[in-house]
Amino acid sequence: MQIWKFIRILIVIGCLALQGCVIGAAADLVATTVLTAGKLVIKGTGAVIDTAIPDKKDKKEKSKESDD
Repeated sequence: MQIWKFIRILIVIGCLALQGCVIGAAADLVATTVLTAGKLVIKGTGAVIDTAIPDKKDKKEKSKESDD
């Protein structure tokens, strides 16, 4: 009879320990998702800004072409 109590206690402790792993994995998934979304937003904003604002380098090349 004592062995069954011990086994039950071990099962309960094992389940509680695994829940901690699940919570850690879920937190990691959320953090990864947020960071990836942030990177995409920053890259998208950079692309829009690059499109909207012409580079100085392009102006210099155009002025050289018109001089030739």
